[in-house]
Amino acid sequence: MKLLQINIEYDKHLDTVQNFITRENPDVVCMQEVLERNYNDFKSQFNLDGAFVPMDIVKEQKRGVAIYSKYKLYNTQIDYYRKPTEQVTNEVKGVPETHTHCIVLAAEINIDDMMFNVVTTHFPVHYPGHEVSDFQKECFVDMDNILKKKSEFIFTGDTNCPRGTELFDALARDYKDNIPQDVLTTIDEKIHRNGFLPYVIDCLFTTPEYTATDVRLVSGVSDHLGIVAEIEKTV
Repeated sequence: MKLLQINIEYDKHLDTVQNFITRENPDVVCMQEVLERNYNDFKSQFNLDGAFVPMDIVKEQKRGVAIYSKYKLYNTQIDYYRKPTEQVTNEVKGVPETHTHCIVLAAEINIDDMMFNVVTTHFPVHYPGHEVSDFQKECFVDMDNILKKKSEFIFTGDTNCPRGTELFDALARDYKDNIPQDVLTTIDEKIHRNGFLPYVIDCLFTTPEYTATDVRLVSGVSDHLGIVAEIEKTV
């Protein structure tokens, strides 16, 4: 299974994201910060099945996380580790991090009679990057409990806690961190508003049933680097 992972920064980089998908021709795409209208456009343009869950409001549009696939999604699961209100109603600008819905979105995908369990999230942000907030620690406990209730999976997303912080490293103790160790950042310094930031925050973790190979970081797509990988089942 060929997998792409990308935080697309809502609608700021649609052309380069579309080109990225066209060029790589993946089986599965995990996205964060996708606007609902663009989620539907991607589904139609690339003839994909998909699942979308909003986390907040940007530009009067629901913004959230999504999983797309060339193949039918099965057993889609939505688990909230932070849900401050029943519906997303807030506009992001000026809203504290505690108002954002935080979701673990999971789906099973059958490819050549092999079932792949794909999981993604967008973890709440805190600045500066190498300081972990109390709110993030609270969210992590709940997210970690959700993950531990699952069996085998591929876990992607924007952790907003760089490699080297206690939260990212806790995940790396439980699951295999497939981002090469010589990678210093998953932020695209030519696109991100703050330039180079030494933060590996976008992740590709796997449990023992899965092996990730040919892992690549791709620039020029969004303010985060795209992640490309081949995923195989080992059992």
